[in-house]
Amino acid sequence: MTEWRRFQLAPPNWASQQGGITAVSRIPNSMEIFWIGRGRICMGCFLYEGMNEWDLVQLAPPGMASQQGSITSVSRIPNSMEIFWIGGDGSVWDAFWYEGMTKWNRVQLAPPAMASQQGSITAVSRIPKSMEIFWIGGDGSVWDAFWYEGMSEWNRFQLAPPIGLLSKAA
Repeated sequence: MTEWRRFQLAPPNWASQQGGITAVSRIPNSMEIFWIGRGRICMGCFLYEGMNEWDLVQLAPPGMASQQGSITSVSRIPNSMEIFWIGGDGSVWDAFWYEGMTKWNRVQLAPPAMASQQGSITAVSRIPKSMEIFWIGGDGSVWDAFWYEGMSEWNRFQLAPPIGLLSKAA
């Protein structure tokens, strides 16, 4: 290929102009793109080698994502993908897919008001048996949620307090 090619992944007005977008490639011949859509929906599309067109997928129904919120993704092993986003009520959500599953599943990782609806979220998998996500709290704090293989649930803790509490402690 000698030049970049462009594709329209979704029709006009399908993406929030204030929301986030993320990409992940779990295997060498694939690409998955996810974004916050208008109507506070969580959408994605994927392309695998041999496909002629991108396929669309809906990860969460309307109203479930923050219109201005962030979204992030991670693939800790080749047969999985995890997508994390800020909910419309300040909650934190995870949509996950593992090879062999017929549909995406969702789990709430943090309750309403725990995340800033305009804040950022990011994810990392430093080893195949773990994932961690970090987000900005509704009060300006920083939070961490982590999962290690063998754990039945995600755990979370406050990594940094709100800026007002930090300056009072200094």
